[in-house]
Amino acid sequence: MNSQRSASALTPGSAHRACAIGVAMLLPLPVFAAEGLSGWYSDPDDFRFELSGVLMEDFSYLRDIRRLQSPASQWNIRRSTIEAEIGLLQRLTLELDLGVDLEQKDVTWRDAYLDVDLPDKWALRIGKMKQSFGILHTTSLKNQLSPERPMALDMLTLERAPGLSLERRIGKALFSTAYFEAEDDDGETIASALGQFVYEPESYGFQQAGFSVATQDYNQATYRIRTRAGTDVMDNFLRTEKITAERVRYYGPNAAWQRGRFTVLGEVLRTEVSSRKEGDRTYTGAYLQASWFFTDDQHRIEDGVLKRVKSGRRPAWELVSTWSRLDAYSQGDGFAGDTLGIGLNYYRSDGIKIMGELNQLDVRKGYQKDQSGLSFILRLQLAF
Repeated sequence: MNSQRSASALTPGSAHRACAIGVAMLLPLPVFAAEGLSGWYSDPDDFRFELSGVLMEDFSYLRDIRRLQSPASQWNIRRSTIEAEIGLLQRLTLELDLGVDLEQKDVTWRDAYLDVDLPDKWALRIGKMKQSFGILHTTSLKNQLSPERPMALDMLTLERAPGLSLERRIGKALFSTAYFEAEDDDGETIASALGQFVYEPESYGFQQAGFSVATQDYNQATYRIRTRAGTDVMDNFLRTEKITAERVRYYGPNAAWQRGRFTVLGEVLRTEVSSRKEGDRTYTGAYLQASWFFTDDQHRIEDGVLKRVKSGRRPAWELVSTWSRLDAYSQGDGFAGDTLGIGLNYYRSDGIKIMGELNQLDVRKGYQKDQSGLSFILRLQLAF
């Protein structure tokens, strides 16, 4: 695959995408005109600057994986970030997320986007950010119920990328649409279009129910599923072959229910890969998570994502159970497996969070059929 692509060349495809972004940015202008500009200006005293960050240190212990022949363990810094939220005007907020690699002594911009609070409950976001899809893929890793995301989410290749999103809340429903462009390791541009719907029917016992859909124009780029399945501390353990894809589509209904100390959430995923060279593939997955606080605390779920737990004067203790299934076996290639995990979380009001999880993996299909793995993951997290 030719990766020697001119960054300054404007191809018909890129010109079309640029026009689409421009049109999307102009859509809210009639709303601006209806309200006028007075709502955009604020008193200088309203300017705000909030600085935060997180440091995650992981310890993983692994056994019973045939490839390694013996138990293995390692410590590693999973994440180190500094985040800034800058309120510019009444309706403008700049969000910055700087990733710090302490081992390589390097820094990268993870997120850098502008939030625009529009009239009539519209909201616009422009810049580099996470592509929103479902509950746990969108939720920040620091607010997850378990140290690792469920294995089923590894079929999603919706990484952070430059783009824009537009959303609107109507009563208890939230509608959002987004467009992104990112480059893969070979320098090929992958365009993504996403749509999401979230509804909060409190009277029916749900905290929320939603549906997400996404399509990616791969343009002969390589699609591949790789997962550690919560058990491999050295390298990607399970994977499919590389597929030269034209288009990849994702579909996923999701739901979350929270009452008092108890929270349960789940999602069903379907991935359709279009490939003239290797043949079309369909992959499926699902996960279910449940948590119970021993203390008088609870999770907060807002607009389809989990928020940070704010414990009271006393530390909070939480029991978490996770089940996940990923079937990425098609045309004699790939794998299918299940993971089952149980964990214990400890929260303190000063931002300290300790997570421990025992994870069991069973492979049902593929070249490592009937193999299993057991891991223990310990995470030490400090948020400030």
